[in-house]
Amino acid sequence: MAPSARPDGRLLVPLLTALVAAVLAGVFVVPTLVEAFRDGKSGDGPLRYVDPASIPGTMMDETAAREFFKPCIGGPSRFQYDPVAWVVLKPNSVGKPIEWPEHPSGHLRQDTNNMGFREDAPTTVEKHGYRILVTGDSHTDGAVYNSESYANVLEALLDHALDPSGATAPVEVINAGVGGTGPHNYLAMLQKYLNLKPDVVIAGLYVGNDFMNALMQSDFFTKRKTRGRDATYKAKLNAALEAYPDLPQQGYNQPYLFKYCEGDAELALDRAVEVFEGIARVCADNHMRFVVLVIPCKADVDGDDDRERIEGMLKLLELSPEEFAVNRWLSDHFVERLREKGIDVLDPTQAMIDEPAPLYWRKDHHLSTAGHAFVARLLFEHLHDAVAADIAAAAAAGAGAAGNVTR
Repeated sequence: MAPSARPDGRLLVPLLTALVAAVLAGVFVVPTLVEAFRDGKSGDGPLRYVDPASIPGTMMDETAAREFFKPCIGGPSRFQYDPVAWVVLKPNSVGKPIEWPEHPSGHLRQDTNNMGFREDAPTTVEKHGYRILVTGDSHTDGAVYNSESYANVLEALLDHALDPSGATAPVEVINAGVGGTGPHNYLAMLQKYLNLKPDVVIAGLYVGNDFMNALMQSDFFTKRKTRGRDATYKAKLNAALEAYPDLPQQGYNQPYLFKYCEGDAELALDRAVEVFEGIARVCADNHMRFVVLVIPCKADVDGDDDRERIEGMLKLLELSPEEFAVNRWLSDHFVERLREKGIDVLDPTQAMIDEPAPLYWRKDHHLSTAGHAFVARLLFEHLHDAVAADIAAAAAAGAGAAGNVTR
């Protein structure tokens, strides 16, 4: 059954507070840990299970990062080690075309600019307008062309609304999403790029694995011991990966793990909330608006579009509907707790449920071009008035749109 209440205590809060402070001081950053990695491209090679507590030390250096992120860091991949953000996209990368039958063009490509952002144009430290920095995992990074990501569609919508003539580009939205990362990386990415002085920070939490990631990241530093993965656990997950190699990390492995490790769902919720509270503090200290974007799982909003495979996944992992519902439980409680703290949260779950057209690719259950466009429109509606007011206030104060507005 999905948990029905929050845990009574938060024994790790003092330690996690210290860890967040260390992140902000640039000492280290907590990684995102994907519970199982493949030693090669999707569908190839044996699974490699990682126990966070077994990795030596509590300082995330390159050696530890490579252990966590095999095979992401190193070789011909899109990723590289970073001493602050731990793992980032390589700069000036021109991706190889990826065959993608569902995409209108039949393919897609993942390019990066001079700073490793999913942008076609270079990014400069100097601001030339109102700036929004977007962090997140692969749903933000995007299984789409750069111009199709929700960050870049949001930029186009804001620019058109603020200057319909197209003579200027009042707003710059930077897509700093990195596939395979999680909440602590979003905090670290903001710390790494504070020199860009964004006016708004958007952090996209993916419901399907970010809670698991947040807990496993903290487990590395606290050395919390968890239940070992036995042969039965691995056999079921291996079978699911063999049958559906692109799907387990998209909302299925997380409830499977939390069923196996009883009580971890509640702990994971605490860890995710704590990190996002840390992001909110950084934004407040630097006079930046902060918006949390919740990105739900395909199965929870348009699962009927791929019902047969979803049911196949749940059967292989032996997850009941109640056990699978932990993702939605986590999402709902995450939103509730952040809003109680006065943090601005955009939760598009119900709007996405109400949308009749599919918003995720069937291939791997990432946001599709339609999904990115849908999310961008909701962000536009959520932010337009505030952005317009900030720009007007800055202009009236003589500071110009390039400076931060004290709020």
